[in-house]
Amino acid sequence: MEYISAFTKPLATTRWHGPLIVWQLPPIGWGKLNSNGAVRTSDNMVVLGGVIRDEKCGWIFGFSQSIGQCSVIAVKPCVVHDLLRYAWTLGLRKVLTCIEQISNKI
Repeated sequence: MEYISAFTKPLATTRWHGPLIVWQLPPIGWGKLNSNGAVRTSDNMVVLGGVIRDEKCGWIFGFSQSIGQCSVIAVKPCVVHDLLRYAWTLGLRKVLTCIEQISNKI
């Protein structure tokens, strides 16, 4: 996901050097919640986002938001809470979560 536009300072030199992550389908009748976020270390400003897809990789819901100042440790519970709340509101009762490591290198 692209979070650069959420910050006022352009981050054109930032590149991903982590492992290749391959999305896998959830079981039939299940939804899958994927999310990621980033914390800018200079001021602890946090952006996060997520997507909910069905067992056919169909898009159900997605969001992105800036949540202000926060620590890396506090971001993951916020992401999980928001995605589960959205899933519940959409009527999904069986969901898998995939929460990526929150980056603090921006």
